Amino acid sequence: MIIKTNASRIPERLKIIDEGYYVTFSNSGFSLCHETDGLKDTFDGLDARMLKLADRLRGKFTKENIRKVKEHNAKIEANEELKEQNRWKTKEIWRFHDHNPSKEIKEKIRW
Repeated sequence: MIIKTNASRIPERLKIIDEGYYVTFSNSGFSLCHETDGLKDTFDGLDARMLKLADRLRGKFTKENIRKVKEHNAKIEANEELKEQNRWKTKEIWRFHDHNPSKEIKEKIRW
């Protein structure tokens, strides 16, 4: 359940810090959430700790930072694909070597 206001006006004060923040309530307590990344920190009460956390994270959710994170994640995914290709190629090389040993290699290994 999304909390719109309380006696201390915490949800409204969070909106002043960043429009993306909102507060929810569930069985586990009050949660500070942000619309862009699913930030979810749970507190037992609706108090100034949420404001301090939101203020500390100020600027983290700007469009520029979100773009940088997405670019970085794309590079990591591309790097993972390259690693997987290299694993496959290495596996194929070893499989070929095991089934087709070269005479030159055997002669070099023999002493």
